[in-house]
Amino acid sequence: MTWLGALCLGTYGEFTDLRLDFGEHLTVVYGTNEAGKSTAHDALADFLWGIPLRSNRASSFARAKLVLEGDVHVGSETVRCVRRATGLVDQAGSPLGPGPWNPDNDFDGGMRDSGSTTRPSGPGERQSWQPPRERRTSRT
Repeated sequence: MTWLGALCLGTYGEFTDLRLDFGEHLTVVYGTNEAGKSTAHDALADFLWGIPLRSNRASSFARAKLVLEGDVHVGSETVRCVRRATGLVDQAGSPLGPGPWNPDNDFDGGMRDSGSTTRPSGPGERQSWQPPRERRTSRT
């Protein structure tokens, strides 16, 4: 099983050095207005899919200075991944191979056949969607 154990917002949005720890199964994020729930959501999406060219989280820091780090658990191994505006690298700065969105690898955590995926829906936004179903029309 593949899962994200922690996400560190090094420099992202209004935060510096904020660590979010996730459970292996379900993590609930809650807080008052303006606590950073949406920023945490955007950070997770940007960590997984890349930081958009026009990121609305590049307010306190320039896009080139945004840094997200994650502890990705793959089986019994934990890999520290670093997301910068230039891409996803390991702690040493070496580019990482294809991520879970690439159908040619085994790094999908068992999600490949779930029928649901995430796609960008606009600048800096993500949404969950189901592939469109085939429409059947009857002719009389």
